[in-house]
Amino acid sequence: MRLSIFSASAGISCSLFFLRSCAVFRASSTMRCFSASAAASASATSRLPSSAAFFSASATMRAPFSFASETIRSASLRASSTRSLARRSSSRILSTTSFIGLLQKVGLSGRDPCPALYPQSNLLAKPFLALRRAYLCVYFLISAQGGQMLSCAVIACCVLAVFLLFGQELPQTKPIAAVMDLAAEQGVSASAARMLSDSLRRALFKAGQFEIVSRENMKEILTEQKFWEACTSQQCILDAGKLLGAKKMFAGTIGRVGGTYLMVVKMVDVESGKFEKAEEDRCAGCAEDALLDMVDRVAARLCGTTPPEPGTAVSGSRPKTITGKDGMTMVLVPAGEFEMGSPAGEGEDDEHPRHTVYLDAYYIDEHEVTVAQYRKFCEETGRKMPSAPGWGWHDDHPVVNVTWDDASAYARYYGKRLPTEAEWEKACRAGSTTRYCYGDDDTRLGEYAWYGRNSGNQTHPVKEKKPNGWGLYDMYGNVWEWCADWYGEEYYKTSPKNNPTGPSSGDFRVVRGGSWNYPANNCRSADRLWGDPPFGFDHVGFRCASSAVR
Repeated sequence: MRLSIFSASAGISCSLFFLRSCAVFRASSTMRCFSASAAASASATSRLPSSAAFFSASATMRAPFSFASETIRSASLRASSTRSLARRSSSRILSTTSFIGLLQKVGLSGRDPCPALYPQSNLLAKPFLALRRAYLCVYFLISAQGGQMLSCAVIACCVLAVFLLFGQELPQTKPIAAVMDLAAEQGVSASAARMLSDSLRRALFKAGQFEIVSRENMKEILTEQKFWEACTSQQCILDAGKLLGAKKMFAGTIGRVGGTYLMVVKMVDVESGKFEKAEEDRCAGCAEDALLDMVDRVAARLCGTTPPEPGTAVSGSRPKTITGKDGMTMVLVPAGEFEMGSPAGEGEDDEHPRHTVYLDAYYIDEHEVTVAQYRKFCEETGRKMPSAPGWGWHDDHPVVNVTWDDASAYARYYGKRLPTEAEWEKACRAGSTTRYCYGDDDTRLGEYAWYGRNSGNQTHPVKEKKPNGWGLYDMYGNVWEWCADWYGEEYYKTSPKNNPTGPSSGDFRVVRGGSWNYPANNCRSADRLWGDPPFGFDHVGFRCASSAVR
């Protein structure tokens, strides 16, 4: 009799503590607190598994709420201290695996042992279903070890009924999601894949649509079940999701094919077992640090938000655009390698051999310097405007008839410089390896360029045609553009791999890009031409660059 009274009082005390804890922490599962109450109530008889066993399993399943868990656990252990020595021999441990198996008997699995108790809708509309599941949970938790404490079950169910009928509903919570480490394919190291996986978790968390399970909690739970490795098969993802109690799972691969990085990430609904979304992103000629931008774009598309456009800043990296002192928007070209020149059988002799070039990060003007911008420079410096072309000056057209020295002086005045030939070609290609940034077909060139076929024999306003993939306008046509390098016909045969700057001397300076009076062949990304530095031409202008300094 005394034992029964002690059991009942312990159950009521811990149940009241359970209600207060749920009110304080509010994010913890009702079933979690209920398990604490039932375990503490049963501690007087040791016919149930020890409270430490329940909390060991529960804490593993719900690690994010460990502070609330440990508070309740301490109270439960204090209640069981009076019989610990006498009953130690009969105490049995319930592992995480057997605990999950136990819950599956009542059709419950995952993170919340009693989903009906989790406040995702108005529980008062489903009191009988909630009580039925609560009863089943109590029954199986009590009978798991072969013993039945009817008084404990009745007390626990009564407390749950009071809570369900009169308790305050907790606020809506976000669905739980987990990200498996991306599988590293050819060309990507395992360490880089892990870092990108962490970046994906961060990006999905910042999107605000999911509660993301941390790497540490995933590892704690999945290591026991031998799931702690990258997996991409549907069954592997689903099994991991069930162990984690997640509603959504993200998994995928990252690899390199030739010079192009490819990232594929899938979103799986654990309950239905179906792939809901699959997104991919590619980056040709990118350095590894550019893969972080790929992660942000993939995460945005998975969450149904707008991917970061070229020109937006990404936390922890260089800004994708800056504004020069002349008011010009400048676009970041990331550090990394690209293939410079034309492949065998294509282009002119001075475009060979095609070779790999590495460039540090830099910024380049998003369009050619306009008449208005150059006029402002002349007014501020007292420099004379060049003679107008036959069609006259128009403020939004690219400036022409400027010498190489004029262009270089403009760049220096605003803290910039002319781009090297390699910088110009990398910016023009925007990660492509084809004749043009969009492919090999010159019939589409008119979408991107004013050239001999469509210009009407004059320049046109900047930014009227499509930009390339990096947001740069008029890289093809309108006007040729002065580069910093001396021209060398054989230079590609001896060019250094890292940050080439052209021959040390020469007679002519390089110009790139084609113009309003040249055919499509001269607008190719790899095409080279030269100009006499002291002279200006009505088909030659320029744009500026600057080194990217953190």
